[in-house]
Amino acid sequence: MHAKKRSIFELYIKEGDRKSPVLNRISDKYSSHTGNPPRYVDKQFFGDLFGDKLHQGVAIDVSPLEPEYMEALPKYPTTTTSTSTSSSTSSAPVPLWVALDEIQDPQNFGSVLRSCSFFGVSGVVIPGKRTAPLSPTVSKASSGAMELIDIFEAINLRSFIQRSKENGWCIIGTSSEGQEVDISSLQLNKPSVIIFGNEAKGISSNLLSLCDVVVKIPTSTPNPQILDSLNVGVATGIFLYELHKKRRMGGEL
Repeated sequence: MHAKKRSIFELYIKEGDRKSPVLNRISDKYSSHTGNPPRYVDKQFFGDLFGDKLHQGVAIDVSPLEPEYMEALPKYPTTTTSTSTSSSTSSAPVPLWVALDEIQDPQNFGSVLRSCSFFGVSGVVIPGKRTAPLSPTVSKASSGAMELIDIFEAINLRSFIQRSKENGWCIIGTSSEGQEVDISSLQLNKPSVIIFGNEAKGISSNLLSLCDVVVKIPTSTPNPQILDSLNVGVATGIFLYELHKKRRMGGEL
């Protein structure tokens, strides 16, 4: 309701939870937004609707969340030309977008969106195919961030990255292999897109070839052969925290 990105049809509240202060606030907001009272239903209604899934006594019937299409990020006015040797002269944080390359697990997808919203990412781009849908599971895993952050769909993610790069955006890849740059040493003084890859395969080679720089999170594990990477949701939070600090400081720390 706060984001105003969906049509709202009906609010369902479990009959036994009429006195819940939290649900009463939700009910009041719903009634103010739609002009209608909520529908109070019995426990069986939620059992039929959700099965064994947690529901907290409330559900809302809304339209699907449909991302807008985007072909490329536009040219961004900037006087800097390098992301590795010069410092930003602007006091405003440089734009930072996130591109997700075939993130298929809804829990991971939701976790990534939550971090994106928390750290003030400008927007998120997902491919048109082979990605988790914007489902209730993703929304719940994101703690509502899916409803707040701007999400766009690129029919061809490689084309989106290529054209955005031609428009002056720095493309940052993420990986746990090879001779990548430690994320803590990266400078961020140019509008950038950071790519996070599939849970199993990482970033596809056709996207890695377009990256201006590939960054990694340094590890201290004594068993790199057994545990050589982080869950994509956890890794995204760490990467975005480091970039968040750099955006606030205007470049390298």
